[in-house]
Amino acid sequence: MTDTVTKTETFHIKARIEDLIPLITQGGQQASSQQAHPVYECVKLTTCADAPKVLRCESTDLEVAHIVERGFDDIEILGNGSLCVSKKELLLLLRSTKKGQCELRAVIHDGEASRDIVLEMDGGEFTIQGCFVADFPELPQVTEELTDAAIMVPLDQFFQGVRRTEFSAARERMRYALNGILVTVEGRSGPPKGKSKKREELDPQALFVSTDGRRLSVVEVGHELTVSGDVKGIIPTLAMTNAMKWIPKKKGQPDLLSGLEAVRLAFGNNHVSISFGDFEIVSRLVEGSFPSYKDVIPQDRPVKLLFDKGELQKALYQASLCSSREALAVRMDIDTGTRRVKVSSRSAEKSFKREVKAHIEGEDAAIAFNPGFLLDALDVHDGGSVQLEAAGTASPCVMVYESWTHVVMPVSLE
Repeated sequence: MTDTVTKTETFHIKARIEDLIPLITQGGQQASSQQAHPVYECVKLTTCADAPKVLRCESTDLEVAHIVERGFDDIEILGNGSLCVSKKELLLLLRSTKKGQCELRAVIHDGEASRDIVLEMDGGEFTIQGCFVADFPELPQVTEELTDAAIMVPLDQFFQGVRRTEFSAARERMRYALNGILVTVEGRSGPPKGKSKKREELDPQALFVSTDGRRLSVVEVGHELTVSGDVKGIIPTLAMTNAMKWIPKKKGQPDLLSGLEAVRLAFGNNHVSISFGDFEIVSRLVEGSFPSYKDVIPQDRPVKLLFDKGELQKALYQASLCSSREALAVRMDIDTGTRRVKVSSRSAEKSFKREVKAHIEGEDAAIAFNPGFLLDALDVHDGGSVQLEAAGTASPCVMVYESWTHVVMPVSLE
């Protein structure tokens, strides 16, 4: 006599495939095959009992969590609950049809949770094995009660702030405190006024800062900001770049007509929440003390050079081809008489030199630096002209553009 198997359902939805694919792609960004347990390859999908048209998708690699809670007009919730399924497997099946209606449900056998996930679409039925929802890790939260500080950054300024700092952050695990972007809000004061020499207190200034010890990027991300509490924390670079990736764009720039106006950064419980629209990233903050970056930036920089961006990029790239692997360096000799800058490099086997036109202020000087560090910055420099500044011979090279200051530390002129 065979036992009869009673099946009941918890999570059960009918939805459009073209709605589910972007939800799972975005919410499942942190699903990873690098972890030992298969649950980390999964997304967790949850229906919201108090919001009958809303579906929540989560993923995590234990360092960063992605959460999307999205409402749909064309969705039918037939059963409330959660399921946990491989992001890769589910997307593979959904993309085999790409559009149309589908039915997705988790199955319970004999009243107990199973790992069976059933997907019906295009006249076929797939059954795949997921993971137990109970095994999915509990995601950290930065709720209103746990929030110590928060800031709203305009969408375009957040995008440019991350874009112009992420490449300067350290990648080496040995320098853990530098493996992120410092977000801080600092007070500002205007120039001295009147006989009292008092300085006018200005609106607080928010800064994004990154460094790997050999270069430094500082971006001012706005003045008229909504700020609460003492905003200061080192956010992992991965969390910031992942958030930037999902900002709506048009021709590579933030789409200011998308309806989104700002990104909210909330700090609390040793974590940060980065949210906009229906999307949220939660990440643990980087521990450690960020270096005193202001000491690195020369305040007096009488040598000023204005280059055509394309000409400078070409000269630096060509010079990098003739630098030695052991000591990547390019030298700039500034000649105020000819109003030209000689760019040169050499190694044991080859050498390079080229004169580049520039508008020059200040005295003759010579500086040397790693060309790759300036080329990285030029890749995200949107202007046609590039301004470099220096305190003098053998000083750091400083690039200034809009609200962005990029510093490349000097190397030996020998």
